[in-house]
Amino acid sequence: MLLGVLPMVLPEASTYAASGYLADEIGNTEITVDVDDTFYVVLWLVDASELAGYECAITVSGPATATGTAAHGSWFEDEHTLIAAGTPTATYGSGMLSSPTDISGSGDLVIFTLHADDDGVVAINIDEDVLCLGDTDAEEISITAPSTLYVTVGTGEGYQGGESSEEAEEPAPESSGDSFDPESIDIYVNGAYSGTESGTITEPYNTIQEAVNAASAEDLIGVAVGASGDLTYSENVTIGKTVHLRGGLNPSTWEPDETYACIISAYDSNDSTVKYTTTGTAGSITGFTITGGDSGIWCNTNTAPRIEGNSITGNGDSSGYGGGIHCLGSDDQSSVPIITGNTITGNTAYHGGGIRCYQYKVTSGTAGKIPLIEKNIITGNTATNWGGGIEITLCNDTNVTAAIVNNIIVENTAGEGAAGIRCVNSINIPIVNNTIAENTVDENTSAILGAGLRVQSDSGLSASADVINSIFWGNESKDSEGADKWDEIAVVNGGNGADVDIDYTDLHGALAYISNGIFQDGDDFSSHHNISSDPQLTQDRRLGSGSPCIDAGTCQLSTLRAPLQDIDSHLRPTDGDAQNGPAYDIGAHEYGATATLWPTPGDANLDCRVNVLDLIFIRNRLSQSRCDSNNWQADVNADGNINILDLIFARNQLGTSVQCN
Repeated sequence: MLLGVLPMVLPEASTYAASGYLADEIGNTEITVDVDDTFYVVLWLVDASELAGYECAITVSGPATATGTAAHGSWFEDEHTLIAAGTPTATYGSGMLSSPTDISGSGDLVIFTLHADDDGVVAINIDEDVLCLGDTDAEEISITAPSTLYVTVGTGEGYQGGESSEEAEEPAPESSGDSFDPESIDIYVNGAYSGTESGTITEPYNTIQEAVNAASAEDLIGVAVGASGDLTYSENVTIGKTVHLRGGLNPSTWEPDETYACIISAYDSNDSTVKYTTTGTAGSITGFTITGGDSGIWCNTNTAPRIEGNSITGNGDSSGYGGGIHCLGSDDQSSVPIITGNTITGNTAYHGGGIRCYQYKVTSGTAGKIPLIEKNIITGNTATNWGGGIEITLCNDTNVTAAIVNNIIVENTAGEGAAGIRCVNSINIPIVNNTIAENTVDENTSAILGAGLRVQSDSGLSASADVINSIFWGNESKDSEGADKWDEIAVVNGGNGADVDIDYTDLHGALAYISNGIFQDGDDFSSHHNISSDPQLTQDRRLGSGSPCIDAGTCQLSTLRAPLQDIDSHLRPTDGDAQNGPAYDIGAHEYGATATLWPTPGDANLDCRVNVLDLIFIRNRLSQSRCDSNNWQADVNADGNINILDLIFARNQLGTSVQCN
């Protein structure tokens, strides 16, 4: 067997003709085509070292003719060519690829373009019918590395200008577009229903807990809003299995409906409104207003739900922890909660009014993780002691690339310090592309308390944070006379276990302090590309048109990388100031960004069409940093890496084009 099998996890593009598919077998692959279809065979040599000194062949037979080929890379530089072995059989014609004239250029990426002469089946034989030629005599060789060659096959409908096809604008993998399918619901809940309950669409349960109890692993539970108003589920929901809760559904259509709220209100205010209890529990919760508990959502050790698109409000008390969300970790925890796209407001706690994450750390050389907190609006929360917006305690991870990213953290309060974010005895906490503004500490003191951010080392333990591409503006505490004073960042026990790096950040008055003085002097402040200018935030804390934060950030610093999207799930970077091309903005919002994907998905070179040139563009940047030059364009599947999956994503879009402005 010469070739390895292509993994089946790869997505099929919607722009393919119905008969097209991604090859799931390497040998004797067949594709059904209609007359005049254009289709492609893409060959990638991933590790060609074992093929040195050989020439290998593929054979295509059936009602098709090769109309074009292209190759690019290093393997063919010694005049290796693809030649066909034997004579292919064909009912309506032959598309055999033979002789060096079928290859133009040289490389380890080869794309054959073929035209269907008639309806029928085309066979791409790259297994038993492949012959590899040595220096003199024909001989077959066995390749031991299963990933040496990859081949995919697919047809393209080839949009040619005009208005964009609806299919061509299907969101890229990281798009936050709501693709909820009502037909995927396994168990139905409608609190307004009374009658026989079985969890079906005609006999829904009327409480969420009943549905959770009845669910099997990975079941989707659809929860209805009221037919003509908000609907409240008065219960404390306990989840000890991996299920997916989706609220806010119209009971007539079971599609998402934002007209009314779907409310879970704690029946017992001394317990969490929603509680994840059992090790290994994951799943998701989306589309709810969560209120009334001593924590809105409580995640026990080794639970890892995805908490997305909820309003978490009016939870907690002045003596508890994690009023909005409380996450409890453990040493070497491998899976963690993801907190994304929520509005977390009006919650109260002793520590961590909005969110508290406790004891996610690394021991014994094992890499752990920290809960991801991204794209949330965290506002109006109160900590009677520390951490009005977020508190991170006893967490560390040497491999983390983002923990607190793309959040708007404003107008939170704390009694003693850290009204925005507190990181205590926590190591390597990345704070990237956040807007942290107008948070207030109530304590009257001449000390610097870190109203925006406090990085604190206690009991001989270390604490550190990396602040990149973030705004700290208008965060304040009160002096000993009760007058307001700017108080942006405090590092407590600096030089004795606590440290913070600040780069590409807009910092009010250049005010960053340790416990006994100024943290960065003017020269050091500027050399780290920091600025101190009014960010000109709008009422919703996005960047205004004249903001100095536009195009003033960085894509990557050391191991930290700017997020691929902003808080609105719009693609970064955008040329917001119309000067010198796209660059990353400071803050959670990318000014001028509107697209959640490339205008033409897969169009790596941004010429509004997907063709061989895009595959070559990506191939030339494989394994490189997406932050170098215009490499970000090659990350067409928006997963943060440039690899063979980007080639597959672009190949799935071959022939697509749109009219660009």
